[in-house]
This record gives sequence, C-alpha cells and structure tokens, in this order.
Amino acid sequence: MPPLDRPVADPPASGLPTTRLIVLIGPPGCGKSTLARQWQAAAPDRHWISTDAIRAELFGDAAVQGDWSAIWQVVCDRLQTAIVNAADAVYDATNADPRQRQRILETARELGFSQIIGWWVQTPLEQCLAWNAQRDRQVPAHVIERMAQQLDRSPPELAEGFDQLEIMTLTSNCPATPSLNHPLLTQPNQWSFSGHG
Repeated sequence: MPPLDRPVADPPASGLPTTRLIVLIGPPGCGKSTLARQWQAAAPDRHWISTDAIRAELFGDAAVQGDWSAIWQVVCDRLQTAIVNAADAVYDATNADPRQRQRILETARELGFSQIIGWWVQTPLEQCLAWNAQRDRQVPAHVIERMAQQLDRSPPELAEGFDQLEIMTLTSNCPATPSLNHPLLTQPNQWSFSGHG
C-alpha cells in the first residue's frame, strides 16, 4: 500500500464551510468504533454518528435491531446537525451492503457534505471474532462471517460515489494504515490520498 503522505487540496473556496463525512465500512468487531472514538477525540467538535448508539438510545439496547426507519431518521437528523455546525462527521455502521453505502452517500450529498471518504476496515476475520469475544455485547459469529463474506462479494469502490476510499488493515488495537497520528485522524482539515479505489 502506498504511504498516505500526499495531501489533497481542499475544494476551491466558495465562501461555504467544507464539511467532510467519513463512512466506516467493515464487519462487526473489526475496530470501526475504536477508530471513530479516536478520530473524534482528536477534535471533539467532530460528530460521531453510530447506529449502535442510536439503537441503544431508541430501544434501550444496541443489540435490538428495531425499526430501521426510526434509526435512519436519527442518522439523518445528526448528519444535518453536523452540516449546520459545519463540523466533520463519521458514520459508524457496517455498510456491508452496497445499497446501504449508496443510501448514505446520496443522503450526505443532498445534505451538503462536500467530501465523503470511505474507510474500509479490513481486519482479518479471525481478529474480528477474537475482539468480538472480548466485548460486553457480542455479535453472533455467523453474523460477522456473513458480513465479511458480503464485503468480499461486493467490496466498496470509489465509483460508488466516494471522493476517496482508504483501505485500513487492523491487526491490533491500532490501524496499520493510517496511523492514529496520521493527519486523517488528528488534523480536521488535512486529508490524504492512499491511491486505492
């Protein structure tokens, strides 16, 4: 994988604030929420939109799948809040299905996000299962395996509408690329191109 060291210029100045959305992609247990938490901690004004957290708020338990339309409405409300506050956001969900990715991409564009970056977290399945076994709320192993297979069959592509698609491999609590000290995580207005797509 080429190093992530070529900054991408911000869009031309239009007088409008630049708002970026990171769309996390990966099976349960791959480290998406850990990345999102650390990304937000680097700049607390960033918005972390987690479907698991929304399920816990709406239904009292993140494991309850519940009414997707109610969950999606909260996702849209929080995306809109990020736009109103001119804040970058991360959408923390599996996004294993291309239709799910299409929906978030279209919605984010309609709401006004100027740049949408996919972070495809490619943690080995064995590591996902091991991390899942350490969680308080465990996802059934067959669900993790099914979502990993779905991503193998229908991997995210730049052509889906992402401005950038970063591929990360996590084999421990830190991503191999980009590092947690990389500008993608630490600098709110610095984004880099990995050459993947």
